[in-house]
Amino acid sequence: MTNHRFTTRIGAALAALCAVLAVTACGAPKPDASDLDKVTFMLSWAPDTNHIGVYVAKHKGYYREAGLDVDIVAVTQSGAEQAVNNGVADFALSNLTNVSTYATKGAQLKQVMQVQQKTSAIWCALASNDAITRPKDFDGKVFATFGSNESDAVVRRMIETDGGTGDFDKVTVGTSTFATLSSGRADFGGFYSTWEGVQAKMNGPELRCFSEPDYGVPGNADSIGIITSDRLISSDPDLVKRFVQATQRGYIDAYEDGDEAAGILVHDAPEANLDEAFVKESMKTIIDGQYWGDRKSIENGTATLVQLSQFWAGVDHFLWLIGEAVFHMLPVGICWSITKKMGTNQMLGIVLGLTLCSGQLLNAYGVAGATQIPVWDFGFAQVKMIGYQAQVIPAMLAGFTLVYLEKFFRKITPAVISMIVVPFCSLLLAVMAAHFVLGPIGWAIGSAISSFVYAGITGSLRAVFGAVFGTFYAPLVITGLHHMSNA
Repeated sequence: MTNHRFTTRIGAALAALCAVLAVTACGAPKPDASDLDKVTFMLSWAPDTNHIGVYVAKHKGYYREAGLDVDIVAVTQSGAEQAVNNGVADFALSNLTNVSTYATKGAQLKQVMQVQQKTSAIWCALASNDAITRPKDFDGKVFATFGSNESDAVVRRMIETDGGTGDFDKVTVGTSTFATLSSGRADFGGFYSTWEGVQAKMNGPELRCFSEPDYGVPGNADSIGIITSDRLISSDPDLVKRFVQATQRGYIDAYEDGDEAAGILVHDAPEANLDEAFVKESMKTIIDGQYWGDRKSIENGTATLVQLSQFWAGVDHFLWLIGEAVFHMLPVGICWSITKKMGTNQMLGIVLGLTLCSGQLLNAYGVAGATQIPVWDFGFAQVKMIGYQAQVIPAMLAGFTLVYLEKFFRKITPAVISMIVVPFCSLLLAVMAAHFVLGPIGWAIGSAISSFVYAGITGSLRAVFGAVFGTFYAPLVITGLHHMSNA
């Protein structure tokens, strides 16, 4: 009896232990559906790879882990933006162009997550249409459009950049731009390289396409991403945060394994009747082209404002205009400063500086990677056509040479012809000296100093050298001589 009771207790203890282990192995119980916050996500159009991160996040349970029950619904006739603004949907896929358009009509929308980091828009004609070989040929042709004023402006800018007038006719697209072009009702239209572009390559018809950045259209007007309403951001910021973070996980997974994500989209959106091979190729195009940005920076959060925001990308691009003027045209400032200080003709100093960084010359920054350096060929000798952008020593040597040449010719030239002879002879000889002798010497000196600094900060005594170099670096910056070290 005692042995039986002991055996029973041991069995019960083992059963309890197994139950505990089973619960532990399975983890905490999943939240009940009634405990989840209901969220509606509206497609912007038919299911495609722009939406794929949402499908992946739902399929893998990321939304449930975030306490969300997400329902993916088809776009309404009034549009996803209107649905979000009216509260019919909580989130949707859209782009900044549409958000801006609706804002002018009083809508209160925000893009809370940007998916596409560079434009995938392309403007194409059928490859069989020999009348269109460049954007300029869009002039006088018929544009298959969905009615967007932004598209009209983009096409017009591309035509004008290519030398055309920007005049074209329009026809509203029915169900397919491909069908509109093939029927002859239009000559060209807008597509996305990551979707219709892939379709054309795989199944035809073959297209001849042109991209916006190649023809004067800056930025990323598409800026496809997740939008929500100001109302929801204000009333439930935690829900917005949870949805965005879970969605981000979905897009990261899709970026890491495009084939898996393609399978999920095809399986979970059967109404779209998508071909899995086509969706996989679309994801391959997105990943290879890094349309969603650098994968590592997205995952670890090190993406810069310029990468994440089109506004700051534009600011960065604009401010480089100043930066380029300062650094690339540095010889102009140096030569001018020398002539001003030495009391000679400042205009000659400016012209001399310009000849050191003229657009005719190979940019100094491109010398290292150049396969062939252009030359002035005088028959008996050749001189390399190298610019001296951001170079201090060549500019200083050339500037002082000009000063002494001007003083010399002014001293020996009769006053009656001084106005012609002095500037011409001084500048001509100074430019020749700068490019034939002084520039190469200055380049060699600068390269030697740069090599010395590099050896010092990477050598065995780099700690001591770094301390010494750091001490004198600030005064070098004030004088501009820090450019000699390439630091």
